[in-house]
Amino acid sequence: KGGIVDVAGAAMMKSFEDARIIADTSNKNHQIVKAKIDVLSKGEYKASGYLEFNIDGLKEQEILFKEIKVLEGITTGNGTVGGQDSFYLDKGSMFKGDIKMSAKSKNLDFDGYAKLKSNVIPYPQWFSVKSRIDKKDVMIDFTVPENPEGEKLYVGLFLGMDSLYLYPKLLSQKLAPNDRPLFTAEGIIKFDDKNRTYLFGDSLKVKNPDSVGNLLTISELDTVVNIVGRFDFGKGLNQSKMPQFNILTAGEMSFTLPSDSIKTNYQFNSAILLDFPLPDVLTNAIFSDLTSSEESIEKIMYTSSVNLNIKSRLANIVRDDKIITKMFEKTEDENIIQAPAELKHTFIFPRLTLKWSDKTQSFVTTGKITLSNMKGKHLGQILKGAIEILPDPARGDVLTFYFSSPNGDWYFFQYTNGILSTVSSNVNYMAALTAIKKKDLKIKTENGESIEIAPGNSAQQSIFKDKIDGAF
Repeated sequence: KGGIVDVAGAAMMKSFEDARIIADTSNKNHQIVKAKIDVLSKGEYKASGYLEFNIDGLKEQEILFKEIKVLEGITTGNGTVGGQDSFYLDKGSMFKGDIKMSAKSKNLDFDGYAKLKSNVIPYPQWFSVKSRIDKKDVMIDFTVPENPEGEKLYVGLFLGMDSLYLYPKLLSQKLAPNDRPLFTAEGIIKFDDKNRTYLFGDSLKVKNPDSVGNLLTISELDTVVNIVGRFDFGKGLNQSKMPQFNILTAGEMSFTLPSDSIKTNYQFNSAILLDFPLPDVLTNAIFSDLTSSEESIEKIMYTSSVNLNIKSRLANIVRDDKIITKMFEKTEDENIIQAPAELKHTFIFPRLTLKWSDKTQSFVTTGKITLSNMKGKHLGQILKGAIEILPDPARGDVLTFYFSSPNGDWYFFQYTNGILSTVSSNVNYMAALTAIKKKDLKIKTENGESIEIAPGNSAQQSIFKDKIDGAF
């Protein structure tokens, strides 16, 4: 202090008081103030002091590091802040627990509990945190954290399985253990102070909105929740010892966080890929009908404003840049999407509006449906039709869809418990179906189990159409 160093007997320096530690001198990652330092040797000391952790426009605060020492030539420190200290990570979150510092990193290691200082998230809870955080750009790592009582906390949208209803969760418990996640966000939490918005999701998506990944945001200004990424509607279709029937979905949705979430209108603007085996003779009959009357076809114009999200939705499903580039390399010039070999079994519906219907207790499309590809072939058509995903925890989920060709013939499919029922008004399709040998109506899927194709009846399509017409 005052530029004077006191040296006692045996060349022992007295403690430095009210000193400043710069850790380290080259990168200046951390500055400890009001430090008390005991020099032990040329390259070793122990100390205590305060690290400034100020929040601009909110609060000036310090972290007391009671134990600062040198480990393998690196200055390190350990500190603790308690919940009663009201320690803030940024304007959107608080922390209590242990904090570690190392001179080799600008970030601090936080191990304890954080809590969001939100005015719109219902009943914010302390949640477990073990995260390396840059104090100038706070992002909190999270997967499925726990509260201090050990209960798991989730971020996402869930389907209650007891009486079938949807509800969001923002770092809080599911209402029941067996409730299904329709969308989940994991990765990092960031508070955007400029827009007064919390972001939860994949780290790349939070940092770059144009990348793929799951992201949920909630505004402190208007309580609007925005979701983008993959939705999981297929959990009930792929039970143990059942054949593989894939329903892959991605898109966007938004809703206002209400006091009674059961009354919220949940609308999923999405792309859906249905991946299941179907004999070539059947898909050939459909393709021949759909393409037989060029002048009657209502085409998908992929570059129009209503279809701008098609590429990002499919990218979120596929998650492979090379495949997506290949799929869309001819879109602008030829108005087509090329289905790669990886999607050879698939019906690709690139733009759908899917809503939860309280009347039918199911997810139902509204308006016309778009069918871009079928079993690798491009169609690019807007068709009359509908898709329904019916959760049924007691008897097994049911996926049903139909569409009509420009010529007026319709095609109906219904899948549940390993059986795919299909029927059509097209006599060529039905002739092809009845001509298939019985042994060929069972098709093995990738998991070794077999889907059985069963001829349906026209009443199924009529009943289903009436159901969809009355869903809303």
